[in-house]
Amino acid sequence: RRSCDISESLDSSQRCHVRKMIISMILGTDMAGHFAKVEHLKALLENDGADLSNPDTRLFILEVVLHAADISNPCRNEQISAAWNDRVTEEFYQQGDLEKENNIPVSKFFDREQPNPNKCQMGFMTFIVQPLYSALGELLSIEEPLDNLEQGMQRVAQRVAADSASPEKIRTAAAA
Repeated sequence: RRSCDISESLDSSQRCHVRKMIISMILGTDMAGHFAKVEHLKALLENDGADLSNPDTRLFILEVVLHAADISNPCRNEQISAAWNDRVTEEFYQQGDLEKENNIPVSKFFDREQPNPNKCQMGFMTFIVQPLYSALGELLSIEEPLDNLEQGMQRVAQRVAADSASPEKIRTAAAA
């Protein structure tokens, strides 16, 4: 519908430019490029402080911000983060179920018969979310998400330690 066209007031050149930006930003959420994106952001911040007068740098920063939003669940308050973590864990288990049905090796952390959601979440927070948000915090004022992430990492670390010390885990490790 024409009334829903957010580009309605743009001329064709502007519309083309905005479309290219949106596509680039969406593709920028692909986890396949995550580590390269974090390294590029760190390099930008170290070298020139992210010169936002450069159109390529501006687009890259927009891609990073959208990617950060895409993986932001651990940076939300405890209640929201926990609810999303439960949903993601169930999605992983459903994928693991499909892998089993199709006789494909089950991906790590996707097997509901060998659950370890706390360890999975800790790895995600430590190796994926924290490095990106720490670098982004050098550019933007994101104290609340960084505080939420730190508190969440402390809570999950306690659960990982408790999981490791549980009698069931000790028996399983001893049997192996």
